[in-house]
Amino acid sequence: MGVGGNFWELLKPYARQEGFDFLRDKRVAVDLSYWIVQHETAIKNQATNPHLRLTFFRTINLISKELLELMGMPVLKAKGEAEALCAQLNKDGYVDACITADSDAFLFGATCVIKCLRPNSKEPIECYRMSDIEAGLGLKRKHLIAISLLVVNDHDLKGVQGIGLDKALRFVRKFSEDEILDKLCQIGKGDLPLFQDGIICVGDVTPCLDDCSTKPKQSHCSFRGHPGSKKSHLKLSCEYCLTDGNVGCLKKSPNFKCNCSSCDKVRKEKDQKKHDNWWIKVCNKITMEPNFPNDEIIEMYMCNNHAMLTGWSCIFSHILIFVFKSKALTLQFLVRALKGIRFSLYALILLFCSFDIVLC
Repeated sequence: MGVGGNFWELLKPYARQEGFDFLRDKRVAVDLSYWIVQHETAIKNQATNPHLRLTFFRTINLISKELLELMGMPVLKAKGEAEALCAQLNKDGYVDACITADSDAFLFGATCVIKCLRPNSKEPIECYRMSDIEAGLGLKRKHLIAISLLVVNDHDLKGVQGIGLDKALRFVRKFSEDEILDKLCQIGKGDLPLFQDGIICVGDVTPCLDDCSTKPKQSHCSFRGHPGSKKSHLKLSCEYCLTDGNVGCLKKSPNFKCNCSSCDKVRKEKDQKKHDNWWIKVCNKITMEPNFPNDEIIEMYMCNNHAMLTGWSCIFSHILIFVFKSKALTLQFLVRALKGIRFSLYALILLFCSFDIVLC
């Protein structure tokens, strides 16, 4: 899943539609756990002779890791999430892209994510680049981490009560990437970011004037709606009307809005007060959430070591790197996941030669 609140829908406008040739001569890291679940669901209740199938798969389980090593394929162990290791390999330049449906790959530092790969489909590949997301939404990695903490993520299924994706997006945009996580910690402890005369003041937000300091609104004509008296507007047109100077002002329309400086100032003050109230309510919701933000989740997303990456200088092109997160991911899962191939080693080699794969 990754980040909740329809996070993929937020990113969808910034997806690039690529053909399958996009993967040519590229090294990609695959979140194999997602493929396993996907294919296990597809074949559920369709297997024949389940007792033979179970015996066969358990036998394969015992030899998969050793078989891969004998074939010359390095076997790496991910410390935690598979997509975290995929993202690290991508961020550090060892692979060109990650194939995963977990949107938190961006939070782990991925720069290029392919959401779904269907080799047999003629549909284009959805490719998401972090640079496009930054340009389109103005959000960087730490902003995305902050959104996941506010909404929901794989490691915190509650988030902050009353804050959805739209509200979280509006909130985090008020801070730079360098300060967003620190500000969340500050608000979580009950301290609002910055105060001026009792009114919150953040970024491009200016403080509201107190009611006592606001000057009375200038009198307006009830007939036309412009500054001045009704008597004067019936005789001569005012500076806001386009009629002949000897003709009185026209009657105001039902949806009339006066644009004089006095009315404009009042509208701005109302909007500012509305924004301040919204901001304080959001901060109060965050403050009421116990143990927010979760430092362990932040450290996990910001961690730069999700596997024992030793000897990477020896990795060359045209190799298959099989990364697993449990005791051993089996070869039959690998074969079944790739293009739906049923234990065809020949087809596996053909696919392996077309582009390098890192399975996480």
